[in-house]
Amino acid sequence: MSRGSSKVNATYKIVTPKENNGAACEFSEGDTKEVECPATDECPIHCEGEWTNTPCPATCSGTTVTDVYEVLVPGNSTGNKCPFENGAKRQKVCPADPSMCNEYDPSTVYPGTSSDNYLNYCLKMKADGHCSLPNVQRNCRNECSHFLVR
Repeated sequence: MSRGSSKVNATYKIVTPKENNGAACEFSEGDTKEVECPATDECPIHCEGEWTNTPCPATCSGTTVTDVYEVLVPGNSTGNKCPFENGAKRQKVCPADPSMCNEYDPSTVYPGTSSDNYLNYCLKMKADGHCSLPNVQRNCRNECSHFLVR
């Protein structure tokens, strides 16, 4: 699409910073200048977009979440295109959170009988503030009963 002469703002982006006593850039990062668009060309509008950063939930085994690409400024035919379509999805693998893995381990030895061992484990989980974890609630129903939904 051709149109009459117009102007557009250009923003400087420093691609290679000054190193080893090299010459400083004439302009600073983010400086702008107004430039003339040729009368026969459409002024470029560059696409701008970004991925959402879906937070990872804390789980014992880890999980997968989905980020979505959102086009913030649609480009035009003479501007740079976005690398992804609006609404594109990507999977992100979340790591396991070991602090969520407080399963009862019968090899942990507390003084006393087997049931004392289990009771001492549950009392320790309660004292350490782990009763809110589903796996501790499941293993230590009596000791963590104040967290159970009835």
